[in-house]
Amino acid sequence: MQRLQSRIKQTRLQDSKQQMEHHLEETKEQQNRLRQLISNRNGKPTKEKAQLPIPSAPKSLMNTLKRHMTSAEIELKGTKEDAVVENAEIVFYDMLIQLVHKTTVGGELVSVLMQTLDEEKYMAEWIRSNTPVMLTQLWPDIEASITKKEIDEEKQVQ
Repeated sequence: MQRLQSRIKQTRLQDSKQQMEHHLEETKEQQNRLRQLISNRNGKPTKEKAQLPIPSAPKSLMNTLKRHMTSAEIELKGTKEDAVVENAEIVFYDMLIQLVHKTTVGGELVSVLMQTLDEEKYMAEWIRSNTPVMLTQLWPDIEASITKKEIDEEKQVQ
């Protein structure tokens, strides 16, 4: 949830912001459903956070890159990370559902997990299908940044 909240603040694309706000609300509902399932089985929900599977360069390199990235480039990087996270969640829930099918608990558990899986699939598909639109909206800023860097490099050579 913290990552989604951070991305909502970061994005300047209104459609993305609205979709992430919607997904944040879904995520809160997903957590509540999972807490309820765990409690119904006399378990105790944890507040531990999972490690997000986001591939990244060493922090020192990332800090250097971020200083030279435009907000549009940062937005695209965030969108790429969003897609990685959503697809990792899809794999996680799919595998969990398969495991539950192998046990005798099934029933309510499978239907709750399927609902979450469907929500994660929808978000991943939304990102995939909206990436061309995002790129089109962000491209003028990226192109301007590239042109400015080329001009600055030419000036340094002269």
